[in-house]
Amino acid sequence: MLRRCLRGGRGFTLAELLVVMALIVLIMSILEEAFVEGVESFRKLKAIGDMQETLRGTENLDSWFRRLRVETQDFVFEGLRTNDVDPEEAADLADGYAEIERIACDLSKTLDELLRQTTNPVAKVRIERSQRVLERLKQYAAGMVDLLGLIPK
Repeated sequence: MLRRCLRGGRGFTLAELLVVMALIVLIMSILEEAFVEGVESFRKLKAIGDMQETLRGTENLDSWFRRLRVETQDFVFEGLRTNDVDPEEAADLADGYAEIERIACDLSKTLDELLRQTTNPVAKVRIERSQRVLERLKQYAAGMVDLLGLIPK
């Protein structure tokens, strides 16, 4: 009876508390591992999304360049036909090519960074293909800016 009064009759033993603490630590380690995996998956998905957005930007820039090239061809043929060239239209076209060149440089830097981070061989091939397209666009755009700059104002 005296022993029961000293012990209090209610409460947990040290062994029970240690078991509960061990279970809590085990559950926390499992949750931590799941959280780390979730963060890693999110990081990979974000990188894939960023890469897709950049590649889509390259494709959009290429289609913009194609439209501008058609406008330039029409401008040149109309100028040859009428023997009259509109300097403002030439300046607008040159500005468009300069903008394409600037955007291509920015996208090229982004693709360089993505290529360094990517380990997927298929993604690397696609990035390298886009880099070649951007280099071609930069060269053509710079050439067109120079050519259109020759038109007297």
